[in-house]
Amino acid sequence: MGINALILLGLSIILIYVIFIEIFTVIFKMTGLTNDKARFQVISLFTNSGFTTQEAELIVNSKIRRKIANLTMLSGFILNVTVISVLVNVFITLGQAESTDVLKFFLVIGGFFVVMYILKKLKVFEFLLKGITERITNRIIYGGNTNIIEVLDTYGKNSIVQIKIINLPEILENITLEKSDLRSIHGINVLAITRDGETNAHVTKDDLIKTHDRVILFGRLASIKKVFLKS
Repeated sequence: MGINALILLGLSIILIYVIFIEIFTVIFKMTGLTNDKARFQVISLFTNSGFTTQEAELIVNSKIRRKIANLTMLSGFILNVTVISVLVNVFITLGQAESTDVLKFFLVIGGFFVVMYILKKLKVFEFLLKGITERITNRIIYGGNTNIIEVLDTYGKNSIVQIKIINLPEILENITLEKSDLRSIHGINVLAITRDGETNAHVTKDDLIKTHDRVILFGRLASIKKVFLKS
């Protein structure tokens, strides 16, 4: 295998790894995990490195997450086998290559890692992959007519959640927040509403939630799911 082909193969493997990790992170986030926990689980499953017992309960206690975890581990296994094959070819080819080709290989791979790191810090992959991954996952798991929930952070038993409203719950149809009883009955506080690109961070009791809104909520995750994932 020539040095150029080896470089191209190496870059492709790295790119595929990054893309798969980002995709599965988004998928796990849609099941109610925070970004940090979702990414940790994906990397653990993808690399077959194992994860802690407490964190594992987040996966094994959910039927949907178990299915996603199976797919993640299978994808990781296939890629890991491919990586081992590539590494064998790398050592064989570099052992027979000229010193200038060896230097070229490490410079290109190193430069690519730097570029990938910068793109990751700028959240370019998240921006490019999040929307399409959410739509496809929502259609496969929930049938495409369910609100997309993303857990932003957790505070004890409560969570800060962002929801993209696809199917407006009946209790919110043409009803102000005050009359919807979101807070009084379900303990859900509406922190912000984004509509047509404009965010209302000073939500009042007279505001309404409409289809296609993005809302930031605070409350028990189970209560939020009960209201917004109910068909």
